[in-house]
Amino acid sequence: MKYEHPIVCDQDLFDFVESLEGFRSKPYKDKYSYWTVGIGHNLTQNPLKNYILHFFWPPEDQDDPIVTQEEAFKRMQKDGITHDQSHYILNDDLVDIDQALYTKFPRYPLITDDIRKMALLYMGFNLGIRGLLGFKKFGEHMSRKRYPETANEIVNSAWYKQ
Repeated sequence: MKYEHPIVCDQDLFDFVESLEGFRSKPYKDKYSYWTVGIGHNLTQNPLKNYILHFFWPPEDQDDPIVTQEEAFKRMQKDGITHDQSHYILNDDLVDIDQALYTKFPRYPLITDDIRKMALLYMGFNLGIRGLLGFKKFGEHMSRKRYPETANEIVNSAWYKQ
């Protein structure tokens, strides 16, 4: 499968996120009643982008419209998505998180440690960028490379205890 976007990290990041989120081929409601599919993709708050809909379900004729969100949802409920398709969606999500971290977390480009980058990307994926940036002390500790304090902020958070 050819990706339309660059891969943020290597297969280790996909494996890391999937080990925490799991994989489900058909939409389901998560514990917050959000429709979710694949590797933790929240369809309720983050509908699939048009280019993903077009890639997964290309029009039969160039004049045909792109599959709508509603039609895509029905198709996913009936047939599910493949593991490769879930990786395509996850890659797109992680590219968005990566770009947001570059613009909203000034020290992000200075993090050279893959495991720390993976942790930030996962937290951004799971919490959303606003949620991640809501950890003020965490961000301060991370930007000053005070990693034990950074870890403590996470471990002591309500998010971690979920």
